[in-house]
Amino acid sequence: MADSKVFALKAGVHVEDIAHVVEDFLRNEKKLTVEGFAAHNGYLIQAKETSTWKKLTGLGNALQVQIIPGEAREVLVNVGMAKWIDKVGAAAVGALFFTPLLVTSAFGAYTQNKLPDEIFEHIERYLAW
Repeated sequence: MADSKVFALKAGVHVEDIAHVVEDFLRNEKKLTVEGFAAHNGYLIQAKETSTWKKLTGLGNALQVQIIPGEAREVLVNVGMAKWIDKVGAAAVGALFFTPLLVTSAFGAYTQNKLPDEIFEHIERYLAW
């Protein structure tokens, strides 16, 4: 599932600026491993959780952010979540063997579902300066 939002860029702000803001947010505030690079139609960011404990408990995050320039100083930001199978697997194991694992899996799915909105809010704050 992907979430999308269009932002109006003010003078002097470029796609790369938005990309670096998102990369910094994911790396510094969400503590994810982040890779970003220019693509043929914009900028692509991939981020993932590196903590083995979080992966096993269903709290791991993995996502892809596309930042695509549009017309009239606009930019389209797509945030696609990945690794939902980890949540399902952790939930199944938790239900069968270890009930707290079910709770952490549900919490991981909830926090992962909030991440696109947090990214959009962070971009909005940056553009409001």
